[in-house]
Amino acid sequence: MASNDRRSSPSGAKTTSKFVITADHGTITTATVATKTATITGLRTTDAILCANAQLGQKTGLAMAGYRVSAANEIEISLANPTGASITSGTVTYTVVLGRFST
Repeated sequence: MASNDRRSSPSGAKTTSKFVITADHGTITTATVATKTATITGLRTTDAILCANAQLGQKTGLAMAGYRVSAANEIEISLANPTGASITSGTVTYTVVLGRFST
C-alpha cells in the first residue's frame, strides 16, 4: 500500500503511512533485550504500528522483539540477543508502517 493512501472503511476513514528511521542500540549483552526510542514527527499515541521491519544486515543473532508508540512523536523498538555472546548493533535502519483510524 502506498504511503499516505487514504481509503474508506466501515469503521471510518483510515490513513497508512510509511517511515524510514534509524536507531543504534549499542552493545546488546547475551540473552537480553535492548530497547531504543526514535522520533517520528507527527506520530500520535492513538496510532497503530502495523509493521516495523529491521534491516539487520550482517548482525547474525539479533532479532526484532517488539515495537510500540511510547509517546507523541516517539516509537520504542526492542531488539533481542538470544545468543551466548554480546552483539553490537550499530546503526539499524527500520521501515515502519503505521495506521491512523478515525473513531
